[in-house]
Amino acid sequence: MGITIHHLMRPTLLILACCAVMTAGDAVSASTGLALTLRGSAAAGPVGTVSTGLNAGGTVVAWSDLAVASLAVTPAVRIDAGLVTSDGEVLRGLVSALDKDAFAFQGDMHGALAMPTRQVSMVVLSPVPCAQLPGLASAPPGALLINGERIAGKLMFINGEAVGVDTGRRTAQIPRARVAAVTLAAPSIAPNIWFHSVAGDRLLARTVAVGADGLAITGPLGTATLPLVGIAGITNGTRTVPLLRVAALRAAASDLLGAPLPLPDGGFPGRYGGLAAHDGVLVPARGEIVWANPGAASLVGWAAAPALEADAVARIVCDGKTVWEHTLLAGGAAVPFALPVQGVGEIALVCDGLAGIRARCTVAWCHPTLVK
Repeated sequence: MGITIHHLMRPTLLILACCAVMTAGDAVSASTGLALTLRGSAAAGPVGTVSTGLNAGGTVVAWSDLAVASLAVTPAVRIDAGLVTSDGEVLRGLVSALDKDAFAFQGDMHGALAMPTRQVSMVVLSPVPCAQLPGLASAPPGALLINGERIAGKLMFINGEAVGVDTGRRTAQIPRARVAAVTLAAPSIAPNIWFHSVAGDRLLARTVAVGADGLAITGPLGTATLPLVGIAGITNGTRTVPLLRVAALRAAASDLLGAPLPLPDGGFPGRYGGLAAHDGVLVPARGEIVWANPGAASLVGWAAAPALEADAVARIVCDGKTVWEHTLLAGGAAVPFALPVQGVGEIALVCDGLAGIRARCTVAWCHPTLVK
């Protein structure tokens, strides 16, 4: 699915500047970033937007050809309040009440909306980690309390004091302050292009207009303007499959003596190699995760060694053969990869320590993405 580009200014070259307001004579300080394409290529450097797409290091990538893009910012790791729509959008804001079949929602991106319940997958009333949103939105209907307990049932009302959930035997009235989130129904997420804001929003883009104030992104709920300094990344689900959505065949890690170690859990969203990463996996030294290739043509993504650890050796192994290897400096810049994997049976992401170095090291594999 492509998106339509509208022209709001000519020439349209908007540098993602560190300063939103500049006077005559001010230097333009451009943000850096990385763009990975559906054609299996990578472009890095100063990032801006043009009328046809993203400009990364002088290479213009059309929105419809973009697989993953990331900017040099730190992404939000939680949202304090908001909702997840039935289309999978994540919108920050405040749900004040449920009136009949619609939520009164004051969105940070769209302003005041009356959201029909059929368009809402989950309501967030207290801080929730961004990494937990997909799992919570797909859970059975009911309320998740801030202490981790769940109350299964149908949402009946929300007001300033309480949340009502029909458990089948009675309507439980739960103090609003005790509720983290309420799930209504799992979202139905079709292949789309998504814009991720620094603050934690995830916006579905049907059309994008480039203007002096940033990107005017039009989706199911209307148009939201995302300031240039507010963009963390872009993902395209039209011809891609995140590698981490494929069930792993095996995963293992060991210490220096060969004893098994658990693989780290979490770590995303985060900032690795200087770039925002909303999806990824941390693999420690002497560790690997192996997947079966579901028929993809290429694999794109980037690797980085987290700061405060030792340098690491990152390797991608296809059918037992190393096809990509790089020594990563701890806290150093992200190193992109764009590899052909047509006909490959198994893909492994591997981390090793440098010879003779006993310090802990890890590879952050960020947005490993299979392109069909």
